[in-house]
Amino acid sequence: TIVPLFITVNGMHMIDSYAGMILPSIAGSMTLIIMVSFFKGLPTELLEAARIDGANELRTFFVIALPLSKTIISTVCIFSFIGSWNNYLWPLLCAMNESLFTLPIGIPTFAGTYTVDYVRPLTASMVASLPMIIIYVIFEKQIVAGITAGAVKG
Repeated sequence: TIVPLFITVNGMHMIDSYAGMILPSIAGSMTLIIMVSFFKGLPTELLEAARIDGANELRTFFVIALPLSKTIISTVCIFSFIGSWNNYLWPLLCAMNESLFTLPIGIPTFAGTYTVDYVRPLTASMVASLPMIIIYVIFEKQIVAGITAGAVKG
């Protein structure tokens, strides 16, 4: 998927820009699979009741489906953020300028050419993992609720 993605982003002249690094990670395939499977699992009785009451498709989505999907949306957002934060290959291909380098690309630059220095790269890796730990601690309930949302037994 990297080659067609690179050709597409290059054709849109977004290589070496923040938009070229951010936009491809927003609409990932795993996000699409999770969201489609969640919306297919919504009870059809709720949607049919809204249609009988006279609501159109857009109103049904915003009034019925969207409030029910808060947990899955937050879970997908958290997973997407973590995946983007840890991504190495796409920012390496997309960022030509050093000012656009992300942490996974910048950490190997701490390594010396002829010497092995373990302290600086490991310290940078630890500092780079702190936001992910903080995100998980803050959104732990939403992550667990989103993962177990489809685990109804019966």
